[in-house]
Amino acid sequence: MTKISTLTPFTQPKIVSYTGPPKSGKSWHLIGLLTSAEKSGLSKSKEFLVVKHPNDDKDSKGKISSSGKTNSIDALILEHPEQIANRVTSRTKHVVVSGANFYEDESIVVLFKELLDSGRNIYFSGINLTYEGKPFNHIGKLMALADFHTLCKANCGVCDAPANRSVQIERAGQFHADPRCLTHWYADGRPDHKHYLKDQQGFLVIKVGSMYSSKTESTIEEVSALKKPKGGYKVFFDQRYGEKKGIKTNDLRVFEAKEVSKADEILADVVANRYHAVLIDEAPFFEGIVEVAEKLVLQGHQVYMTSLLRDFRREPFPKVPELLCLADRIDNMHYGICNNIEFSEKRKCFHPAVETQRFIEKDRVKQPASYNDPIILVGATDSYTTSCRDCHRVLDEPKKTFDLPELMTDVYYGD
Repeated sequence: MTKISTLTPFTQPKIVSYTGPPKSGKSWHLIGLLTSAEKSGLSKSKEFLVVKHPNDDKDSKGKISSSGKTNSIDALILEHPEQIANRVTSRTKHVVVSGANFYEDESIVVLFKELLDSGRNIYFSGINLTYEGKPFNHIGKLMALADFHTLCKANCGVCDAPANRSVQIERAGQFHADPRCLTHWYADGRPDHKHYLKDQQGFLVIKVGSMYSSKTESTIEEVSALKKPKGGYKVFFDQRYGEKKGIKTNDLRVFEAKEVSKADEILADVVANRYHAVLIDEAPFFEGIVEVAEKLVLQGHQVYMTSLLRDFRREPFPKVPELLCLADRIDNMHYGICNNIEFSEKRKCFHPAVETQRFIEKDRVKQPASYNDPIILVGATDSYTTSCRDCHRVLDEPKKTFDLPELMTDVYYGD
């Protein structure tokens, strides 16, 4: 399930991701998008660039096909990010990429960001995890750049339960990918039959969004409603709203929580107290959180996290790409409204806030932070504010890698 919540219309350029295991219907979403565009007349304007990686569904050459091969659309087969960039024209408004997980060159992340900066929308699909349960190439970083996430589930090849992972099996002398639920995905770290949660299915829920987007409030509301034993955790240096213990929301509500510095401390405390559910606020700040989150889920714990997607530079926040790939549910919280008029030409801006604007004070004058400043700086209203993409500013950004043509403003939207 994916929540897309906004107080105001999302009209700025965006990235939309469709990820999941093989046979989970990822391609169906792209096909539906493009079929709708074709019927509405949008595709006649050459606004869509549709590509796929050559390793994505090798049997469907030159096409993006659904898993049942019942529907398909034409696509260019492009193996390298620069080939995609070279196909972008001044009329290209939307870029659709199938099999984004197969791009091994990290410049695919740079390309997506620069396409977005140029005013273009990106829709992509990809497999989130390898057979070993690790992020598939750079798919996690692409997910962290995305504004909207749809996690597609397949049916487990053993029990038909919803599957978020896959294994490789041999059939008729050929190897195939087969979806697996967590119970039937075999990996090191699975609990033995004596574990106190042996009958509970573990999962990971991440609520993501900018500052003041109700991530923490929403998570506290959901976890508080659970009747099972539960524990909360916050990073020890987070004192944004005073010294009182607990996870504090922006409106100063408190959820009882322990302050720890390393994720291993969370794991030990959860087991010692025999918690069934776990709430971890601002998860990326914990050292070792990815490994601990995976262990907790494999043991049967139901884990809830809050997190920013990107840092103040609009780069993927550390550890977030890995957590997004492991997640069973991603809630996109877009309740925040842009409050960053100080650095833009607008007197008022009511667009959804998808970015975090950091500022510094120099000679009593506020200015945007530098791209080269430290990533982590804990603070509230004195250091950060919410920002839409158009109003966001950062100094000393790296030069662009790709020479993308300027987007024509008189785009054609059909007859």
